[in-house]
Amino acid sequence: MDILGDILVDYIKDHKILKNDFINRSINANTAAKSVIRLTLFSDSLSYTESTESPKMDWVSLFANIGGHLGLFLNFGFFSFCEIFTVAFEIFFVIREKRNFSKKVSTN
Repeated sequence: MDILGDILVDYIKDHKILKNDFINRSINANTAAKSVIRLTLFSDSLSYTESTESPKMDWVSLFANIGGHLGLFLNFGFFSFCEIFTVAFEIFFVIREKRNFSKKVSTN
């Protein structure tokens, strides 16, 4: 037991974290032997389990879920999204035609 205690004293003195636990008391073989627990684990079998991970959702499912939530909570769907672009294009062409018309009138 003294040999194991001496080894533990050296181990504790070499490691800063363990040394901090013995600030209020001195480190000797008896204190070290009483402060450290030895735990030995045995396994019934020498088998192992290999597990693999795969993503639960791909990009298509992600965008489908986002679109579904937008449609459900905001009443905003794909066709509403397309209508916004259609209206923006119509406004752009109306403004362009109005400018062209005003240029033709001013030149005449």
